Amino acid sequence: MVKTGSDPNEVKKILPDGCIDIILNLGSDLIAENGIYKIRTDSATLFGTMTIYKDIIMNSNTYLLGFRFKPLGFFAFYRYDSLDLIANKSVEF
Repeated sequence: MVKTGSDPNEVKKILPDGCIDIILNLGSDLIAENGIYKIRTDSATLFGTMTIYKDIIMNSNTYLLGFRFKPLGFFAFYRYDSLDLIANKSVEF
């Protein structure tokens, strides 16, 4: 769980670790520094395996809840045949 403090534009660096994440956004919209990733309020987003780091800009109303699946662990709960297609990408889930 991530909740930001008083810094209005806190930048967090997300490092690649081979895991797949499902992130629930319970706060305001979250946008990556490069503008490619966006997690909308009251939505769940599936993040594929990352091979490069990402900078995420979090405002003071950011409140995230995440579920992390170790490599190959996601398949035990959900069949998604094309996980290689979402590497370094996100999909609303």
